[in-house]
Amino acid sequence: MLETNMQFNEIYQALTELASTKEELNKSRKRVGYIQNEEEEQ
Repeated sequence: MLETNMQFNEIYQALTELASTKEELNKSRKRVGYIQNEEEEQ
């Protein structure tokens, strides 16, 4: 039982680490898409 709890703890730590690195990657990413000039809209 103790060994199983330790394994779950390791998995939880790895998932939290992956989630935090993914958030950092999303923050630094530029938006992708077409930007229309305001002058062309009129």
